[in-house]
Amino acid sequence: MRKINLFMAMALVAGSNAMAETMPADESDAIKKTALDYIEGWYAGDTARMERALHSELAKRMVSTDAMTESARRYRKIDN
Repeated sequence: MRKINLFMAMALVAGSNAMAETMPADESDAIKKTALDYIEGWYAGDTARMERALHSELAKRMVSTDAMTESARRYRKIDN
Protein backbone atom coordinates (compact mmCIF):
# COMPACT_ATOMS: atom_id res chain seq x y z
CA MET A 1 0.00 0.00 0.00
CA ARG A 2 2.83 2.40 0.83
CA LYS A 3 4.44 1.72 -2.54
CA ILE A 4 1.21 2.63 -4.33
CA ASN A 5 0.86 5.88 -2.32
CA LEU A 6 4.48 6.77 -3.00
CA PHE A 7 4.06 6.06 -6.71
CA MET A 8 0.91 8.20 -6.88
CA ALA A 9 2.61 11.09 -5.07
CA MET A 10 5.58 10.93 -7.43
CA ALA A 11 3.29 10.83 -10.46
CA LEU A 12 1.39 13.91 -9.25
CA VAL A 13 4.59 15.85 -8.66
CA ALA A 14 6.00 14.87 -12.05
CA GLY A 15 2.74 15.80 -13.77
CA SER A 16 2.48 19.19 -12.10
CA ASN A 17 6.09 20.00 -13.02
CA ALA A 18 5.44 19.04 -16.63
CA MET A 19 2.35 21.28 -16.78
CA ALA A 20 4.25 24.22 -15.29
CA GLU A 21 7.03 23.83 -17.83
CA THR A 22 4.61 23.76 -20.78
CA MET A 23 2.75 26.98 -19.90
CA PRO A 24 3.14 29.44 -22.78
CA ALA A 25 5.40 32.40 -22.03
CA ASP A 26 2.69 34.89 -22.99
CA GLU A 27 0.26 33.30 -20.49
CA SER A 28 2.90 33.39 -17.76
CA ASP A 29 3.63 37.04 -18.55
CA ALA A 30 -0.10 37.87 -18.44
CA ILE A 31 -0.42 36.28 -14.98
CA LYS A 32 2.58 38.25 -13.69
CA LYS A 33 1.26 41.50 -15.20
CA THR A 34 -2.18 40.98 -13.63
CA ALA A 35 -0.70 40.23 -10.19
CA LEU A 36 1.57 43.27 -10.38
CA ASP A 37 -1.29 45.51 -11.54
CA TYR A 38 -3.33 44.46 -8.52
CA ILE A 39 -0.56 44.70 -5.90
CA GLU A 40 1.18 47.83 -7.17
CA GLY A 41 -2.13 49.49 -8.00
CA TRP A 42 -3.35 48.92 -4.45
CA TYR A 43 -0.21 50.34 -2.86
CA ALA A 44 -0.04 53.32 -5.23
CA GLY A 45 -3.77 54.04 -5.07
CA ASP A 46 -3.96 53.66 -8.86
CA THR A 47 -7.55 52.56 -9.51
CA ALA A 48 -6.99 52.12 -13.24
CA ARG A 49 -4.37 49.44 -12.61
CA MET A 50 -6.60 47.65 -10.13
CA GLU A 51 -9.55 47.75 -12.55
CA ARG A 52 -7.36 46.05 -15.19
CA ALA A 53 -6.51 43.28 -12.73
CA LEU A 54 -10.02 42.57 -11.40
CA HIS A 55 -13.06 41.12 -13.13
CA SER A 56 -15.90 43.61 -13.48
CA GLU A 57 -18.32 41.27 -11.64
CA LEU A 58 -16.01 40.49 -8.72
CA ALA A 59 -17.75 40.64 -5.34
CA LYS A 60 -15.14 40.58 -2.59
CA ARG A 61 -16.45 39.29 0.72
CA MET A 62 -15.04 39.07 4.23
CA VAL A 63 -16.07 37.04 7.26
CA SER A 64 -16.10 39.09 10.44
CA THR A 65 -17.14 38.71 14.06
CA ASP A 66 -20.32 40.42 15.18
CA ALA A 67 -19.36 43.08 17.74
CA MET A 68 -22.50 42.42 19.82
CA THR A 69 -22.15 38.67 20.29
CA GLU A 70 -18.47 38.13 19.40
CA SER A 71 -19.43 34.72 18.07
CA ALA A 72 -21.92 35.19 15.26
CA ARG A 73 -20.23 35.49 11.91
CA ARG A 74 -21.58 37.39 8.97
CA TYR A 75 -20.53 38.24 5.46
CA ARG A 76 -20.03 41.80 4.41
CA LYS A 77 -19.05 43.39 1.16
CA ILE A 78 -15.62 44.95 0.98
CA ASP A 79 -15.73 48.33 -0.73
CA ASN A 80 -12.62 49.30 -2.64
